[in-house]
Amino acid sequence: MREYNGPIASLADAFKAKRNLWALCQRCGHAKLLDPRSLIGKLGYVSLKDARPKLRCARCGQRKPSLIPKEEPWSSMR
Repeated sequence: MREYNGPIASLADAFKAKRNLWALCQRCGHAKLLDPRSLIGKLGYVSLKDARPKLRCARCGQRKPSLIPKEEPWSSMR
């Protein structure tokens, strides 16, 4: 399978690029690394923009965290 090098605008793009996503809370600064495969299982193949309102910070409860693709891809498909 070829490596995906395009823009990451959806959960499917993050999966194809083998990139986890950082969810960053804008209120309290809490950060959590999310696996796009689990998010696709819960939210479907949605854009990152559409996924944001469905996520909530585990620390303070604020909705709509920033979703930032991790720079390096995961090492293997688990």
